[in-house]
Amino acid sequence: MSEQLQAYLAFSLITLFWGITFPLIRISVQVLNPAQFVMLRFGCALLLLAPLVLNRLRKTGGSVLREVFPKSFLLGVVSWVSYQTQTIGLQTVEAGRAAFITGTSVVMIPLMSPLFGHGKPDKIDLIAATVALFGLYLLTDPSGQGFVVGDLWIIVCAIFYAVFVHLFQIWITKNSEAILVTFSQLLGVFSCASLIHVANHQTIPGLSTQVILSLAICALFATVLATLLQTRYQPFLTPEKAALIFSLESVFASVFGYLILGETLNTKGIWGCLLIFGSIIGSELYRWKTAPTDPKSADEAFSPGKTPHFE
Repeated sequence: MSEQLQAYLAFSLITLFWGITFPLIRISVQVLNPAQFVMLRFGCALLLLAPLVLNRLRKTGGSVLREVFPKSFLLGVVSWVSYQTQTIGLQTVEAGRAAFITGTSVVMIPLMSPLFGHGKPDKIDLIAATVALFGLYLLTDPSGQGFVVGDLWIIVCAIFYAVFVHLFQIWITKNSEAILVTFSQLLGVFSCASLIHVANHQTIPGLSTQVILSLAICALFATVLATLLQTRYQPFLTPEKAALIFSLESVFASVFGYLILGETLNTKGIWGCLLIFGSIIGSELYRWKTAPTDPKSADEAFSPGKTPHFE
């Protein structure tokens, strides 16, 4: 099996894992505050990852960790903002709705390209952003529930995830130690969440079996396995192809939100989701079709420090 096919399968699994976390987080934040949930989730993830990290350190030595740690830890800090704001938003926003708002990060990525030296967004990016913005307007249903504070938190999550993707493409190479990069990222998230928890001076309440199970699934599948797979295989997919697969996250979240929590969307919300989903799929298919067909040029365009296929 080729590495690219492995990457497709890996990213499909990641999307499934991420999709199921939305209703699970909704369940957990009824008991835990957002900082506590993020801290426990990533604390468990670090414990699960520890044997792999120790094994890699025995084989590679501490110099490799010192090399990847600074940038990977900073990636974790950026990622923490995304996780924290998403968790706050899920206190009041339904799983499917939150997932589609989060999905707008795919449209934001090319709009941010000039900030990271990746060229200007083209017409298709501006069209996709406009369509997604109108879809977001319908999804938040101004004539019904209206725009709630939770929606704003989820939008901040989407913005910081877009920043994370850009920084990841610049800083992480195909030759990076996936396990050590993952460990450093998770440690960055855990450290930030722990600081917030300590500052809040709140004790962790007793946890039900449902919350413990939610934490376990989020830690093992959606954090450790997903981050390892993304770190290992993202360099083998262009951002367009990765974004196409990740766009299914919102669909999975809506399905699991319905199955686990019985959540449904009204007609305007459904149209809003379709517009957001369409803007993502349409813009990424266009970039996929117009991307370089020469394998060498495509690989060069995707190399960290070079311009990825956003423009």
